[in-house]
Amino acid sequence: MVTSPDLDRGGILRETAAAVRHLVRICFKTGPPTHTGVELEWTVHDAADPARPVDATRLRTALGRHTPATLDATSPAAPLRNGATVTLEPGGQLEISTPPHPSVAALIRATEADIAQVTDLLAAAGLILGRSGIDPHRRPCPVVETPRYRAMRGAFDRHGPAGRTMMYSTAGLQICLDAGEADQVGDRWAAAHAVGPPLLAAFASAARHAGRRTGWASARMAAWLAIDPARTRPVWSPARAGD
Repeated sequence: MVTSPDLDRGGILRETAAAVRHLVRICFKTGPPTHTGVELEWTVHDAADPARPVDATRLRTALGRHTPATLDATSPAAPLRNGATVTLEPGGQLEISTPPHPSVAALIRATEADIAQVTDLLAAAGLILGRSGIDPHRRPCPVVETPRYRAMRGAFDRHGPAGRTMMYSTAGLQICLDAGEADQVGDRWAAAHAVGPPLLAAFASAARHAGRRTGWASARMAAWLAIDPARTRPVWSPARAGD
């Protein structure tokens, strides 16, 4: 869930054709797959009491000039030293989004340095980054409000409480890849879906939420599945290309 400055300005796409053009322009640029980026999210906690709520004012103070505009419209929203931008999720989860890098080694070096910088910023304010994909201590609670987040909450609420759990309590990792050449997109898309379940099983680290065991290795994934099962199924596969 990346914060898009364009989306958070309140612009509304009212026609399907306009939405399709926007998605194609942003998400499906084809060409040689040469760059990789990451989006890393963490819950943020009081260092002395991880169950204590962390409000917007405290986050703004900790992040200073790196505070995103969704939290402070007057902030310069300066990137971190190695170029990653800082955003905040609806529940106050911190996210850094790296620029695309031409090699994985370069990406890792830059990302580790920016993680160290943001960790130091938080530490100076008595805050730490969480280590789980879902908040193990606190119940879902809104911290950052934008028009887009309010619209999301309204849409998810139609299916029950899982949407608020996802919005306010979860933290994820997104690996950002080029779509590839036009004739590669189908196979690359299918491969991404195929590796998802084994990666989830290998790295699940979110068994506790809001002070209790959930019975899931990944309560984060449980929240996603409960929002709307149809929403998270693969939407296309090469076998259905002629449908």
